[in-house]
Parts: sequence; structure tokens; C-alpha cells
Amino acid sequence: MKALLRHIAPIIVASILFPAAATAQEGVFETKAIDTVKTHTVKVPEHLIGVRYSVAVSGTFTSKTVEQKMLVNPMTFEILYTYYHPLWGYIGCFGFQTGLRYTGGGLKIEKYYEELNQTYTTVQVPVLSAFHLDIGKHFRIPLSMGPYVGYRLNTDKEGGWDCFDNRFELGLEAHGGAALRFGIFEIYFEAGFQYCLSFLYDPEKLSSSVWLYTHPYSIFGSCGLHIKLK
Repeated sequence: MKALLRHIAPIIVASILFPAAATAQEGVFETKAIDTVKTHTVKVPEHLIGVRYSVAVSGTFTSKTVEQKMLVNPMTFEILYTYYHPLWGYIGCFGFQTGLRYTGGGLKIEKYYEELNQTYTTVQVPVLSAFHLDIGKHFRIPLSMGPYVGYRLNTDKEGGWDCFDNRFELGLEAHGGAALRFGIFEIYFEAGFQYCLSFLYDPEKLSSSVWLYTHPYSIFGSCGLHIKLK
């Protein structure tokens, strides 16, 4: 009888302890599985409409070295629409921006080439890729870049526009800065740079044998107010 108990006792003990150990181990696996589940906050698209005022410092890159004077244009106004669309519902830093801008530029040479001097006004339509980085609830870093098209309206040149003037614009621009957010309102402070790929004048304006290339540019310092529609 004692010999029989010596063989049966280990079996009984093992049958009691093994299920308990297996249950405990299963609980560990379940806890680890629960702890490693990753979640994210779903972001919704944003639609913003706003206005932006800028002071622009303008000039013209020329292929011939000239003593050029920078032009300050305090009358740059824009109406902007911005759309931020989150990728896969949670990467919310990409978007699109467009609008209508009224601004100006020109070329002022202090000595010689008086026939090149003029200032003008222009309307432009930017078509930009927009990005943003949100830091907390009240701070945003915006960045936008891309092409723009425009049409020059008026000039102060004596006699007005002539056959050597190019009134259509095509160029590239970029803007960046910081924004403060308060509910649906966002206040932006930005700097920007714009380079016109098309010429201000036909290259043969001064000479048909020695061409002159003229590419206007502008540097912007701006502030704006945007309202979140959705």
C-alpha cells in the first residue's frame, strides 16, 4: 500500500500544479498582449479661410550687373484657402493652399539704363503644398511652397506697357513661420520668398545681340488671420 502511494502521490501533485502554472502563464501572455496594443487619435480634415497682409521688398535679378535700388511695397494683400487632409486618418501635417494676392514689384536702377526703370502692380494665384507641425493646442508651425501664376496690371513707366514687356508671371515661392491658435481663430506670423521664372522684359529689349535676362523676386514679412471652418 505504501509503495502504491509513493507512485500515485507525484502524479496527483503534478495534476494540481500544472494547470495552475499554465493558467498563470496564460494570464501573463494576455497582459502582455493587452499592454502592446497601439492606439492613435483620429484626426479630421481642416478647412481654413484667411487674410494675410505683407510688406514686400522687391527687386529683379539681372544677367547684367547694374546698380539697383530695392523697392519696398507696403500694399500686399491676400485671401487664402487652406485644406489639411490627414493621411490614413492620423498623420495630419499635409495639405493644400491657394488664394488671390495683390502685390507689386519692379526694377529701379540708380545710374544708366533709364528705359528699364518701372514699378508695377500685379495679381497672383499661388498653388502651394502646405504642411504644419502642431505643438500642443495653441501653437502651430506652418510651411507652404510651390508655384504661382500672375498678371501684371499697371505700370508707372512713361508710355505704359510696350512690346518688350512681359505681363504674365510664372514662378516659385515658399513661406514659413509660426501661428497662435485660439479656438477657431489662428494668428500667423510668416516670412516668404518669391522668384519669378518668367522675364520682366524680353531679353532683346536693350540689344538683339547681347540679351538681358530679368527675373523679379520679392521677400515678404507678413501677418494673417485664419478662421477654421471645419
